[in-house]
Amino acid sequence: FPALVSGATFSRFGLGGSGKSDAQPEARQHRDVRAPALQAVAAHLRLQLALERDAGFRPGGQSAGQDADGVHSARMAAVRASLLQPPRTPMQTEEMAAVLLSACSGALDALPADEAARCLRGGSGGLLLQHLREAAPKVLQRIAEERELSVEAARELEVA
Repeated sequence: FPALVSGATFSRFGLGGSGKSDAQPEARQHRDVRAPALQAVAAHLRLQLALERDAGFRPGGQSAGQDADGVHSARMAAVRASLLQPPRTPMQTEEMAAVLLSACSGALDALPADEAARCLRGGSGGLLLQHLREAAPKVLQRIAEERELSVEAARELEVA
């Protein structure tokens, strides 16, 4: 993997301790306000977006990895498309986790980039979410009910 500039690519907002010393571990507070399912997806997504951004700074003579970079760039374009929501179409936490996980896992790699972006766009009325609600409503329910995103839920989402 290429070197990353961690200060420019990783967000530290909402992470860390409460400011008290480590001598009192019971006094530490968990300050991350994101839902646990989104925490797992966000950690993976931050790394993938950082790698894609970092790929722009590689020397042009390295043609061996250009195919992989193209696939990765298309996948990250799909992720950015999934973040676009029209006004007044908010997504629930489990819907957001499902859409982001689908976008960054490569589940839509077989589709052309513009069609993948069209499937992911639209907020709560997006095509992917409509499909999940009709074909596999239990996947969204399972993501909502679980404290943390499980491997089984991710597999069910991939199958759906």
